[in-house]
Amino acid sequence: MGLHSQGDTKLINPATGEAVTGKVTLQLRTKTGNAWKTYQTKSTASSGTVSFATKPSASMYFRTVYAGTEGFSSVATASTRITVKANGAKVLAEATKHKGARYVFGAAGPKRFDCSGYTMYVYRKAAGKKLPHKANSQQKYGMSVSKGSKKAGDLLVFRSGSYGTHVGIYAGGGYMWASPRAGKTVSIKPGAEHDAGCRVKYLIRDRDGKYPALFDAILADAGITVVLSGVRMPRMNSVMERWIQSCRHELLDRTLIWNQAHLLHALREYERHHNGHRPHRGIANARPQRPLPEPITNPAAITRLRVCRNDRLGGLLHEYDHAA
Repeated sequence: MGLHSQGDTKLINPATGEAVTGKVTLQLRTKTGNAWKTYQTKSTASSGTVSFATKPSASMYFRTVYAGTEGFSSVATASTRITVKANGAKVLAEATKHKGARYVFGAAGPKRFDCSGYTMYVYRKAAGKKLPHKANSQQKYGMSVSKGSKKAGDLLVFRSGSYGTHVGIYAGGGYMWASPRAGKTVSIKPGAEHDAGCRVKYLIRDRDGKYPALFDAILADAGITVVLSGVRMPRMNSVMERWIQSCRHELLDRTLIWNQAHLLHALREYERHHNGHRPHRGIANARPQRPLPEPITNPAAITRLRVCRNDRLGGLLHEYDHAA
């Protein structure tokens, strides 16, 4: 046939069976009903090769038509049924292969991934695209489109202000493939449910003089509105100050933070630990997002108690559970 998808494939004259040499004008035609319609017109390179590109669509009949230059008459190839697939289909096929792979910070495949390592690996394998191993850097590649214009296979970047904090692959229908966080695996989920997709709109702070005008200006530049607490109302601050104290004593005072991405990762891990595992004395040692376990009443189970320890942030935080 005269239609080739690769530019380095020689074109064959269907009238003679010989390779085309020199510059020849060709038309790519598609069949609509019983009529042929010219879709593209191109000229061969000096090597006698040509490449046609078309947008993804359903299966259609195509043919190429030689326009009759360089010493031979106009002639058309036989019609051929071709199914054109988008690169997005290849990206999703590759993304699906790694379902269940565990999240490991800094990993880039093929069996372990962090969020940017997963997208970097998938796009390299499926589309030959080389992306950096950092969410904030990946947002600088390709062409930005609006949320309403995104298509399956597109790279999704979640940002805090203008800084990219998380990436995933859009799967269509509001879903995305991603390697979300420590303790999780590569999976498909609604993109809006990812914590990195939550945008900060307000910051509530007290009226302490340690906050200069530049502090509020930086937040305003990121689209965050500062709301001041009431005058001489310390109880408005008590809950947040309690959380900040715990976060500092248990995490930040014991961690050397390298950059913003590292800080965000550490704070998210501590937030999950604080809300899902750490006992709170104010609510009878329960957890805000997890009820107290049922008491053990079987004496035999108490004498043979098996406890499993899970570490977060490389062992900085410990979580203990009854082993199954």
